[in-house]
Amino acid sequence: MDELSKFHGKLGRVKAAHLLRRASFYFTKEQLNYFQNLTADEALNSLFTSQPLHKEQPIDPASSKPWINTNLQPKSRKSVLLLSVSAWWLDEARRDKGLQHKMEFFLHTFLTINSKEIGSSKNFFDYLHFIKQYATGNFKDLIYKISLSNAMLKYLDNGSNNKNNPNENYARELLELFTIGRGDQNTINYTEQDIVSAAKVLTGYKTEKKRKNIDPETGIPIGRLVLRKHDTTDKQFSSAFQNRIIKGGKKKQGAYRELSELIAMIFEQKETAKHFCRRLYRFFVRTTIDQETETNIIQPLADLLYAEGYNIQPVVKKLLGSQHFYDVADQVVNDEVIGSLLSSPIEHLLRTVNYFEMTVPEITISPDNFKRLYLNFIQRNYLPNAGMILHRPETVAGYDAYFQSPEYTKNWFTSSTLLARYKLSKDLSKKKGKKTGNVRVDMVSFVRKNISNPKDAKTVVRELTTDLLPLPINEKRFNYFLNDIFLDGLSPKNWQFEWENYLKTQDDSDVVIPLNKLFQTLIYSQEYQCN
Repeated sequence: MDELSKFHGKLGRVKAAHLLRRASFYFTKEQLNYFQNLTADEALNSLFTSQPLHKEQPIDPASSKPWINTNLQPKSRKSVLLLSVSAWWLDEARRDKGLQHKMEFFLHTFLTINSKEIGSSKNFFDYLHFIKQYATGNFKDLIYKISLSNAMLKYLDNGSNNKNNPNENYARELLELFTIGRGDQNTINYTEQDIVSAAKVLTGYKTEKKRKNIDPETGIPIGRLVLRKHDTTDKQFSSAFQNRIIKGGKKKQGAYRELSELIAMIFEQKETAKHFCRRLYRFFVRTTIDQETETNIIQPLADLLYAEGYNIQPVVKKLLGSQHFYDVADQVVNDEVIGSLLSSPIEHLLRTVNYFEMTVPEITISPDNFKRLYLNFIQRNYLPNAGMILHRPETVAGYDAYFQSPEYTKNWFTSSTLLARYKLSKDLSKKKGKKTGNVRVDMVSFVRKNISNPKDAKTVVRELTTDLLPLPINEKRFNYFLNDIFLDGLSPKNWQFEWENYLKTQDDSDVVIPLNKLFQTLIYSQEYQCN
């Protein structure tokens, strides 16, 4: 069976939930109800439909006004502005009903920067803007643009790469991490000489502090070329690149032509397509790539990517619409796709907030609560304790979960990070939510609105576990959530009485406690951590 052949028929609830967990941050009851009646093609067309941003750029929490593409001076200090850019991105990701922001996050894990090391909130925003522009577009074009971005020039030191004092840092990471990959013991994808020659091509590019040099295709500020610091000699590459020589450019136009030729040369190598597809596969499908997967999945996807000129969308559609993605391509029970990845802290957080319809503060209406939630609780508290500092990975390789073999996404889980996930469910169910900017779950209202028969205890637990846990649970596990947690030894009749009494009196004191206990247990359960 061709594992990449199209999955036909309606998705149903389990497969729709699987697609939404993997391809979007917007995991809601409404989306599930809609997607379960779609085919994979219809669902992907919906996810690829572009949506406008809620806010085109970040807001300074001290002034409630934008500062990046305006003449307004921000009132917050630099560190707060950097956090505010991440907060803006995270809030847009929470609202995004498609896969745009999930693709942006994937590309960030691949083409990594650290916002703190960049220092400039404007350059950081421009980096995110480039990724946004090309998230479902052309990967080759993105690499060219990101190479000239002020953020990358600063982060990987290419702004200090001069003909008389070469810096090979970006050239090395461009080859090793961002494009062709290191290869293995049987394959040499590039040599040290190739790094030296690539670094010479990349000499002379500097950060533009005033953001006056604008990329004509995207309208995004980029760095500038200082020709006198550019190495104008010819650049010789190894047999890994067919002994290619890139002729030195004597003028600015020639220097930019050199960069274009370097990128084109790298992307002419089919190993570049394979490297991208392996990263894509490990992010969206499964971390294990055995020889069968390499032959039946990675190679055909790489061939498609190469044939499409490195346009991303056809490859993502092929992968996420395949029988392999939905676990129907074979009968092997130890290589399941559904539930095989462990969710990142932001996936865990946004899925919880969205599914349970928590009200999130609007920065222009309630800036203090917005700041408490996004800057203080999420970015300074929950995410670091859960093992992630958003847009600030420790190394240029990115977050361990997306490259560190053999653990990969298991790297999200240590004794200390598990505590953070447990505390999240507690914090979000507190009666007073000042710590979280008044974001908290209202389980009584949620169940009343969304559960088909809320007075029936089995229905409450069944519908919640079906939506929230990747795979159906066995009877023993179901009874644990029902009897040990929700009913706590009482009978279903007792719950029915308490719910009917709540409807009659509007006093929820007897129903809120078991519902919050069920919420906390589900959110902290082993199954819920899976993506």
